[in-house]
Amino acid sequence: MSLLSHLDKNPKSQLIFDFDNTLVHLMINWDEWFEGIERELSSLDHDLIVKGKNGQLNLSELQNSFVEKFGKDIRNKIIVHNREFEQKALKGIKINQELVDQIKVLFGKKYLWTSNTRQTVVPILNQMGILQFMEKIITRDDVTYIKPKIDGFEFIYDPDIPKNEYLLIGDSGSDEKASGEAGIDFYKITYFGDFANL
Repeated sequence: MSLLSHLDKNPKSQLIFDFDNTLVHLMINWDEWFEGIERELSSLDHDLIVKGKNGQLNLSELQNSFVEKFGKDIRNKIIVHNREFEQKALKGIKINQELVDQIKVLFGKKYLWTSNTRQTVVPILNQMGILQFMEKIITRDDVTYIKPKIDGFEFIYDPDIPKNEYLLIGDSGSDEKASGEAGIDFYKITYFGDFANL
């Protein structure tokens, strides 16, 4: 069922979009994320790095684990690393044009909640012609913890609007888990197939 069909049957006034592998596919080899930060993080907790590298923790879980254990300074270092890494590693984008076109005509407020950095996200949204449609843009830079934690949702949520009016549109298990933690509905995007996600 397409998003438009889903919304026809289940209308929502607050639409929250994920970014990578939902609106676009960022052509980035995320395995290379460890380069440049592995030594520093390994010195803090080698076991966590091993769990990340062998897939026991995805990159979101790994980053959240380090921040939870070591605090704000590590969060800030990870954000700086992520900004630099995304700029260096991004080889191009593939656009989910169908979804981008729908954003321009869908009823309701639209938000972006992503684990990518603002420096990566904003120029691409502008290039796709949908920056002006976003009520708020919540990125890695804005939060302590990334999805599946719900820090980003707290920037979007208005307690005067019932949670059943919110819909998170995303592609990953982290998106789905975050929607469950936030107590809102989830719509899964499969446009780009199965890619590794943050």
